[in-house]
Amino acid sequence: MPDKPETQAPVIISKPAAGTARTVWRSLFLVAVGGIGGVLGFVTGSDYGDVFAPTFRFVGLEGHVATRTLGALTCAVVAASLTFLALLAFRRRPRAFLLAAIGIVIGLLLTEPLLFAALPPHHGLLPLAYGAAGLVGGAAGASLGAFSSRRRAAPPE
Repeated sequence: MPDKPETQAPVIISKPAAGTARTVWRSLFLVAVGGIGGVLGFVTGSDYGDVFAPTFRFVGLEGHVATRTLGALTCAVVAASLTFLALLAFRRRPRAFLLAAIGIVIGLLLTEPLLFAALPPHHGLLPLAYGAAGLVGGAAGASLGAFSSRRRAAPPE
């Protein structure tokens, strides 16, 4: 009788965990929000340097070049950091997380018209203004998200 070939157990190829894909998308979202924040900081910082702080100095740069560099760096860090905190707070509620991220970006966008006219050209106040505006916008967005994503109870019959 011919020898039977040895039968091997089938190889099971597991699909990547759903959490891995979710983590990749969340990481990409954090990078995207940080990039949007960097662009907003670049634009608003440049305008602030032109209008309010032509003698502002940062890392050997002066005027609008210095403020746009500082604005871009600060806004990118603030946007990504606050979005990460929103992600931790609203891990199981994607709608609330998205509204918080949108609020952070809107808060950074509104920094210029709301705060820059009152800011003297000082190294510490510009990042503080961006951070405060991002926090206020993020808090507003998070509040909207927290209240809007709650499931409503079915009406009594």
